[in-house]
Amino acid sequence: MASSSSTYNVYIPGDIIPTAETKINLADRISISPLVLGTWAWGDKRTWAWNEECDGKAKEAFDMSISKGINTFDTAEVYGNGESERSIARYKANHPNAHDIVIATKFLPYPYRFSYPSSLLNALRASLQRLQVDCVDLYQIHGPIHLRSIEVVADALAEAVKLGLTKTVGVSNYSTDEMIKMYDCLQKHGIQLASNQVEFSLLRRSPETSGHIAECHKRGVAVLGYSPLVS
Repeated sequence: MASSSSTYNVYIPGDIIPTAETKINLADRISISPLVLGTWAWGDKRTWAWNEECDGKAKEAFDMSISKGINTFDTAEVYGNGESERSIARYKANHPNAHDIVIATKFLPYPYRFSYPSSLLNALRASLQRLQVDCVDLYQIHGPIHLRSIEVVADALAEAVKLGLTKTVGVSNYSTDEMIKMYDCLQKHGIQLASNQVEFSLLRRSPETSGHIAECHKRGVAVLGYSPLVS
């Protein structure tokens, strides 16, 4: 196997050993590190008993990650009821490598969020305010639980891109058929579906064995695996 510091489109070939400099290009718009730091626990007092000590350790993890080449942080509006996003904003403030940091966040399409695109755009603007940025790098649909059609949700994501509120858009927990439908709908707007974030580990290999990863890659959609260490 060969090591490399190059940037690869969508995925890293199997014969490549990633280095701290290796990056993956999503939708020809952003470059993420092969390892992404998930921030589900950050600020979550109810589930993770978050406290000041946790906050200090998270800041250390944030700084250490960046120093080791991990430039990408995955959050969501529901993580800690917005506190995860606020934590990232605090940790990022005045960081010497702030311009290299890639932030991915998510919109949870609760069934009561029925009005599109306003529901999505309002939620995105609220996330941007918590993150203290004008534009997020990757905005994802947290799961396919929306009552409106994928086409309607895709139209809202496209509007977010056109308004300059996000550089790229993705989905999470979408099946192969749902991913393909979202991809096709976004293509009508000339927008590439950047990613699908799914649970993927040595104990849960169904995204690989079912052919889901192959179908994503065929369309230039990156697969972001969460809980890779089986948390």
